[in-house]
Amino acid sequence: MSLKKVFELGDTGKVLLIKQDNKFSAIGHKCSHYGAPLVNGVLYGSQISCPWHSATFCINTGDIEDFPGCDSLPVHEVSVKGDEVVVRAKRSDLANSFRVKALSAKNPNNVLTFVIVGGGPAGFQCAETLRHEGFTGRVVLVTSEDTYPYDRTKLSKALSTKVEELLLRSKDYLNDANIEVILNATVDKINTKEKSIQLNNGSTLKFDRIFLGTGVRPKVYEAKGNDLKNICYLRTHRDANFIADNAVNKDVVIIGTSFIGMEVTAFLNGKAKSLTVIGKSKYPFAYTLGPQIGQQIKELYESKGIKFYTECGVKEFCGDDNQQLKQVVLTNGDVLSADICVIGIGGEPNTEFLKGTDIKMDKSYVLVDKNFETSEKNVFAGGDVVKYELSIVNQSVVNVGHWQTAQSHGRSAALSMLGKTSDLKSVPFFWSMLFGKGLRFAGNNEGFKEVIIDGEVSQFKFVAYYVDSADKVVAVATMANDPIATMFAAYLRHGHTLTANDIKSDPKKWIESMKK
Repeated sequence: MSLKKVFELGDTGKVLLIKQDNKFSAIGHKCSHYGAPLVNGVLYGSQISCPWHSATFCINTGDIEDFPGCDSLPVHEVSVKGDEVVVRAKRSDLANSFRVKALSAKNPNNVLTFVIVGGGPAGFQCAETLRHEGFTGRVVLVTSEDTYPYDRTKLSKALSTKVEELLLRSKDYLNDANIEVILNATVDKINTKEKSIQLNNGSTLKFDRIFLGTGVRPKVYEAKGNDLKNICYLRTHRDANFIADNAVNKDVVIIGTSFIGMEVTAFLNGKAKSLTVIGKSKYPFAYTLGPQIGQQIKELYESKGIKFYTECGVKEFCGDDNQQLKQVVLTNGDVLSADICVIGIGGEPNTEFLKGTDIKMDKSYVLVDKNFETSEKNVFAGGDVVKYELSIVNQSVVNVGHWQTAQSHGRSAALSMLGKTSDLKSVPFFWSMLFGKGLRFAGNNEGFKEVIIDGEVSQFKFVAYYVDSADKVVAVATMANDPIATMFAAYLRHGHTLTANDIKSDPKKWIESMKK
């Protein structure tokens, strides 16, 4: 029988006491990511996972073993004396809900140089993992951004947030870790034979091993006038702040009905003068969540005064003499007043610099093996730019553009760069917040055949099961049902399989099996 319960240690702080397999352990009681109460999380085997976003920790060491998040948990001494369980904890550990793992110092005698290209979640996690795992050579992180790695997941949900509040690590931390950061730099060319990269600033970097996590750039909407002022794409903190500042009391048009478009729309509601959303599908999130959920979300947005043009596109953007956007002409002939337009229609991989190399690609995506190594030895890649085998879900070669997935790629690649085994068991997971209603999603439902819904979509309280052509459940989406999405991720991570028949016969049975 398993047990998890929060106890207060006097006025000093709280601990989460866990009993699993007749053994006790005590760790920090809050997730190090966004502070979710772990007592409400999923305890399975030697791991406990966050009920909100599925960050996963070892109950014996407190170490973070799957993402999102950066930090581990404090772990406390436990002893059993007769019928009493005694927990001893340092006051400093109780004062913090997280624990920063130790970093290896740079050794001047280690002449190896590992270069990481990209300051997103994959690149950041690769660099930090190298130091966590004992690498003492030179670590160089090259980023196109003007600042240090930050939490980009918040940009579309809270556009006005300043980047200082989003930093994953401070400048001082990165300096102490001896991670050299080159800002405002991109790679023009890579020579895998000579093991060098040429940067846009004219400098050349030599490497012994390299990790490519260059991410994606927003896909440009092709229509006449698409270069007018105030036609915006969201990728960086500066993009987010510009949109937030310039949309107040203005007519705003949003193009795209997936997560970027819908989250930006929700944030701007009540701030903009008007909000109009244009999408090529009949319902928002149609390709990710399915029509039934998409329709209900559309009705929720419409109840807030937001207007939709679905199964529609833009014919032309029209501006004034100052090249300022003023109108958007739709393919159905309607003309919308528009002071600012935000476009979120997908991304294009930043891999042009790989042209002419022997690195194997699938269109613009980099192909990697299970160790996240490319076809060229000592060249690794991860995050949004790769296609990899997602064996834990459906054994297909996929591209997954989630923050948590990119972090797991960075960690796995770092381990491989160090010659350590790296068996990726991370299940893709993402989340959203739509007018105060939280959405969780675990798995990969690309090309799903069927959606089985347990609950009431109209009440935004449901579990949706996505079924592939082999009648296997490959993903779940939930609202008001924490921690079931996290539970599904743990279910897959531990090698279990769920079928459509399992859900149709008893949708609660697998959930109960996870609680034993």
